[in-house]
Amino acid sequence: MASWAAVNSAFDAVSGQKARPRMGNKIMIAPTVIMHIDDLGYPTIHASGDGVTVLVIDERAPDDRVFRLTARITSDTVTEMVGDSEIGYRDDERFPGLEAAVRVRHEAQRPKLVAVNTDTPDYRSGRDAT
Repeated sequence: MASWAAVNSAFDAVSGQKARPRMGNKIMIAPTVIMHIDDLGYPTIHASGDGVTVLVIDERAPDDRVFRLTARITSDTVTEMVGDSEIGYRDDERFPGLEAAVRVRHEAQRPKLVAVNTDTPDYRSGRDAT
């Protein structure tokens, strides 16, 4: 289960709103929008609570480019999705290191150009003539 100190701190820092306290054993949180990016990089948008409007703007659909998300998930689902992960934000103390790690990982996955010796007779095929 998520650390409520981390959740409260993240809400304070990002939205300026206070997370709502526990009600019994359920955690009641401020209206929340989650953009969940899966392992393949596909995003899913979720919203929880009242008082938040989520608009999806898709430039690929000019005749229907603005869509209001009306489905809601429960605060229990938000808690389950967050799990025990720490909630970071752009200017927290971990950001510079995490950003650098993402850049290194991204750079490592980038296709690399390979130098080709143009002096060999068959350099255009990618095979060595020897």
